[in-house]
Amino acid sequence: MVPGQMVNMQDGPLLVTAWFDRKKWVVMSTVTNPNAKWSSTKRKVRLPDGSVEAKCIPVPLNVKLLQQFTKESEFGEQLRANFGFGKPSRRLHRFLFYYKTNQAIINAYINWKEANGKQVNVASDHDHLAFRRKIAVQLIDGFQGRKRKRRIFYPKVETSADAKEPVTPPKRRRLANMHKLEHSTVKRECAQCRRYNRLTQAKKPRPHETRYKCARCDVHLCHPATRPECWSEHQLL
Repeated sequence: MVPGQMVNMQDGPLLVTAWFDRKKWVVMSTVTNPNAKWSSTKRKVRLPDGSVEAKCIPVPLNVKLLQQFTKESEFGEQLRANFGFGKPSRRLHRFLFYYKTNQAIINAYINWKEANGKQVNVASDHDHLAFRRKIAVQLIDGFQGRKRKRRIFYPKVETSADAKEPVTPPKRRRLANMHKLEHSTVKRECAQCRRYNRLTQAKKPRPHETRYKCARCDVHLCHPATRPECWSEHQLL
């Protein structure tokens, strides 16, 4: 087949069109008429003597409709193939999360490009990769991975009006027998979870493991932010 050549076959409302452009297209349609008016497009065709000449080749109506309605989806597939978010995974929840995230970013990029196409420099700020970088910078803006130490706020020092000398508040004595939660380098089972039979939801249930322990009693306990009942029950002992 030469560029622009087509073959139509019809069976009732079903129309099958084989059309050759740079490659062979086979399109099935039920809403087009084979006798409908064709459109044309310019293509560079190589002649038998080796020269290249621009010619107008006919385009069937069903191929034109297919290109019109699938143009945006093909453009989105190209953008997703170039800069994808996430890694390929066989797990369904990860696949859906990565797919929806990529789809949201691409839709935002297309809408932003159409809305600000005339106001943004196409060479630098209108790039797809630059748009993804701006989104990443906005999402992580102000976040720091390092753990900060908690600041200790002391009560304000009161000043005597007569002597004009600072009056320091009395120091509090920490009781030696108080329970204190501290971090442990060893991960062991929680004593309260083992005592009250609070088990994990696994195939082989077992008490919850933790890296925190009581400094006074030297027993491992769950952190109050995870399971506060373990720490409160231990303090009543």
